[in-house]
Amino acid sequence: LTIVCALVPSNGSLQLYSLNCSTFPVLDIIVTRFSSNDLFSGIVSGDGFLCGLRPSSSSSNVSVMHCWRFSSNGSTLGFKRIYRGPVLNQLEAGNTHICGLNQTNALECWQWPEFNQTGGVQNFSDIAVGEGFVCGLSEDGTTIRFLRNFTGITDRDTIGGNYSVIAAGFRHVCAINSDNDLECWPNRTTVGDMPQGKFNSLALGLNRSCALRINGTVVCWGMNNFRLPLELEGLEFITIKAKRNVFCGVLTVNYSLFCWDDSNFSSNHMVFSEVLPGPCRNECLYGPLLGSGSLCSNGWSICQSRPSMPTTPALPPSLSPQPQNRSTNNDLNGRLIAFLVVGCVGSSLFLLVVGF
Repeated sequence: LTIVCALVPSNGSLQLYSLNCSTFPVLDIIVTRFSSNDLFSGIVSGDGFLCGLRPSSSSSNVSVMHCWRFSSNGSTLGFKRIYRGPVLNQLEAGNTHICGLNQTNALECWQWPEFNQTGGVQNFSDIAVGEGFVCGLSEDGTTIRFLRNFTGITDRDTIGGNYSVIAAGFRHVCAINSDNDLECWPNRTTVGDMPQGKFNSLALGLNRSCALRINGTVVCWGMNNFRLPLELEGLEFITIKAKRNVFCGVLTVNYSLFCWDDSNFSSNHMVFSEVLPGPCRNECLYGPLLGSGSLCSNGWSICQSRPSMPTTPALPPSLSPQPQNRSTNNDLNGRLIAFLVVGCVGSSLFLLVVGF
């Protein structure tokens, strides 16, 4: 059983969001594990834990991160505070560990007592966390640096080039270079045959990967001939993310959340009809998403990740959002596998996907 959660605007509150959850495949069950009064500015998660950044009551420039542990049936086992400090520019989590970039782009990690940065403090423009390793993109985009247990991914602790995006799966890493081409480590026999084309975003899971083309469509590849479901081919997405075998994305046309995995037991991929599609920013390189200003305060908007296409994306009639019956149900069976997050923090706001 998979539980999918998303941050949605709190009643009358901009830039702060509450958490709603549903099953995937959609079984008309909504599971809300947090009070509507619990507001978050960012969320990350992994195997058996969920961490949320909350604004400090004493200062708008300070965030507090609490982490919850979950039992095998999905019930919470309590929480503890693991961070209080300046707002983070980025926050990422693997299955076990959490890492982030502070306001000076220095790397910090939590739930990782044995972690020790080799060579002192590292400053990165982007980071990705895998199973027991973290990699960071240098501030000038010319070097990817691997830290901790990256054996089997690459035989070098640095890779030179010119990159704009990096992402980590369970035991593989991919990057998008300055020409929007895709590169992956280790070799193709491990991560599958990489697709050709131009890309601007990545989502990596357990021996499976998906990439977002510059036109907004998604292509997937990997173990067991993993592919994007036929029903979703041709649809335009704003962003995608993965955890283990589950992948999710936000549609450009209406901000609905769709998820898929490597099974074909369900054709109903829509989990939420509308979610927060990304971070609120005061400046956008490619302009704001249409209508996103209503989700942000101070005149900010959610940015497009690529130049506007000449045509307006549309949903096929068969994928039009349907009303969802909402109820609560705490009787969840099965092993807690992973949480899945789309987005970034700091001045940003998160969309959260939770997998049980």
